[in-house]
Amino acid sequence: ALDRRLMTTNERAADLTAGLLISVGIRRWALDTRYIFSPSMEPTLEVGDRFVLDKLSLRWRPPERGEVVCFRAPPPLSREYGEKACFVKRVVAVGGDTVQVRRGALYVNGARVREEYLRSPTLYAMPRLVVPQGHLFVLGDNRADSRDS
Repeated sequence: ALDRRLMTTNERAADLTAGLLISVGIRRWALDTRYIFSPSMEPTLEVGDRFVLDKLSLRWRPPERGEVVCFRAPPPLSREYGEKACFVKRVVAVGGDTVQVRRGALYVNGARVREEYLRSPTLYAMPRLVVPQGHLFVLGDNRADSRDS
């Protein structure tokens, strides 16, 4: 009877260890949970929302215009938010694209972008610029309260 309980305990420990290792592996390389700490993506994502971050798909393909991405804070902001802070923004332009904001409207490669997800109209202008290859241009959906590209 003692051997059976010991075997069961060993099996449980092995199952628990395997589960823990799988969980850590999934979180490290495949999926992670994140918390929205600023209003920069409202109304799409609200302060306090939690979401699951897919870490796999962008290993096999580049981000596309319109996708919502998570990235580490750039150096000037990492001091304020912490090095591990996850900034969540929408990709509006990719490497080689030209991007501009004119009269409150976003233009990519000369074409006006319909942005039905915006909280309110964009209240600023931005001169035309070319996004360097290998880079993204990202903006929050709440342009009035977002630290953007």
